[in-house]
Amino acid sequence: MQIEDLIFEDDARGYFENMSDFDALIVVAVDDGEIFYGCAVNPDIDPEREFGALGWCAHLVTRIEDLGFDQAMVTDGWQYRSDGRWQLWGRPVDRPPLQVTRVSRRQRPSTKA
Repeated sequence: MQIEDLIFEDDARGYFENMSDFDALIVVAVDDGEIFYGCAVNPDIDPEREFGALGWCAHLVTRIEDLGFDQAMVTDGWQYRSDGRWQLWGRPVDRPPLQVTRVSRRQRPSTKA
C-alpha cells in the first residue's frame, strides 16, 4: 500500500457533527486479503493542526504495515465496527513541556589512605 492510496474524505463534516473535539478519523477494511484505508479530518480544526492529523493517519498506516494487521489492531486499540471495519479517532492532547533536570554525579570520597 502506498500512502498516496489512502482515501481522504472530501466532506467530512458529518463524521464530526457530534464529535467536534476530535481531529481525525481513520477507518480500515480488509477485503480479499487487501487492506483499504480511509481518513477524514475535521474541517473545523485550525489549519496548523490539520497537518498533524494527516500525519497521524499516515503513521497508523505505517504501523499496520510494520506490525501486521492483526497485531496493529490490538497494539493501537482499534475499535471493531459492526460493518466489519476497524476505526480510530484522533484527538489533540496538550502535554506539558518536557523538563530536563541535569543530574550531576556526586564525587565519591577517596579511599586512599
